[in-house]
Amino acid sequence: MEITVYHIDRADADVYLMPLLEAPKKRVSEEQTERYMLRHVFGEDAELSHEADGRPLVENSSCMISLSHSNTHLAMAVSHKIKVGIDIESVSPRLDRVKHKFLSEDELRQLPSKDLTSLALCWSAKEAIYKVAGEKAGALGEHITLDVAHINNHRFGARIADEKFEVEVVEQNEDYEMVVAWKC
Repeated sequence: MEITVYHIDRADADVYLMPLLEAPKKRVSEEQTERYMLRHVFGEDAELSHEADGRPLVENSSCMISLSHSNTHLAMAVSHKIKVGIDIESVSPRLDRVKHKFLSEDELRQLPSKDLTSLALCWSAKEAIYKVAGEKAGALGEHITLDVAHINNHRFGARIADEKFEVEVVEQNEDYEMVVAWKC
């Protein structure tokens, strides 16, 4: 199975992307794909565990990781230096129906385009930031403010109160959006 690797210079992180392995149930497919990718990246003895807050970690490794699944892919971000968050989101019409749950009125007003691709990008950005910031982000990311005016630049900012975050678009296509976020 082929794994695509990206390097995010500003976060000093590597991003791994691969299609989900086939299995009778989606959750089984996700778990098998996670094991395959972890062993490919960290070696045959790699074991996935979780911190008290639910954040994934690789046992006996100092690396910080983040995982995300779409309907068809698994993405993993790995950093030796900083906490990173990753999200991969399928482009779906449901995003238009729920946009008011994850975007503020100001964000919606400033968003250059309200097409499904832009909405998926906003959702992914907030999910990735949530994975870095935790509860400070709010239950639905309501404390996160995206700099949506610059969302088409493949790199844009966000904040939670005085804390600043950066978001980088790793891959965009008609099926999904994949972003990595970190605290500045």
